[in-house]
Amino acid sequence: MRLNVSAWSIRSPMPTGVGCFFLIILGIVSFRSLPITRIPNINIPIVQVTVTQSGAALSTACACPARAEG
Repeated sequence: MRLNVSAWSIRSPMPTGVGCFFLIILGIVSFRSLPITRIPNINIPIVQVTVTQSGAALSTACACPARAEG
């Protein structure tokens, strides 16, 4: 015997409605218990790249070796 959930829900709508109501109440209670602050602490990622090539021109230092093919 297979359990047909949709046919069972159509035949007895009361447990389905109670289940949906319970899930809505659970969602509201869970949402209200979330810790929410007015100004959260946000860590903005900062990347700093320093290239040191003594005696190199600006065009040589700015050429990215990752773009070189081969």
